[in-house]
Amino acid sequence: PAVGAGYSAPPPAPVYGGYGGEYPPHKRARMDGPPPAVSSGDPYKDSLVQRVKQFQRMGGPQKELWGAYADQFLGRFRDPSKHDAATLEEFCRNHGVPELGAAAMAPAGLPPPPDPMGFAHVGLDPSLAAPMDPEKEFLVNRIKAFQKMGNGELWSNFCGYTKDPARHEVSKLQEFIVLHNV
Repeated sequence: PAVGAGYSAPPPAPVYGGYGGEYPPHKRARMDGPPPAVSSGDPYKDSLVQRVKQFQRMGGPQKELWGAYADQFLGRFRDPSKHDAATLEEFCRNHGVPELGAAAMAPAGLPPPPDPMGFAHVGLDPSLAAPMDPEKEFLVNRIKAFQKMGNGELWSNFCGYTKDPARHEVSKLQEFIVLHNV
């Protein structure tokens, strides 16, 4: 229709971005504070997620330790919230992750906690690693030798998601050895 007296055409819609969209751009997230906590619905898991994140903020070696652990055992998923409570609890227990708030009170410059999983390859001091129980070490070495003889699939089918024999209980290692005459 023609524009006549008393009628004017509406102003053109604003064009945002390079796509010709009619919507305003999204706001940027504020970066002046901690990110908002996202709840999994499980308060215990949420506290473990926060513990691991706090541990990573303690310094480079701790962040590298979590990264190496996630890469080796957790399918390279480094976001603690993507893992179940049992996995996070195991990491916290095995790597001396302090309770929430405890890391903030620790004096700066302390060495990282002992590393029973042997992550010295990520830059941690190997002398801080706790030695493995001799009986367990013997069983782990037997299973690893058995795997190298072309039997890795047997162990893989037996052990489930956690492939490293050192991460299993002695009883499970013994069960495998008896079951397969290792």
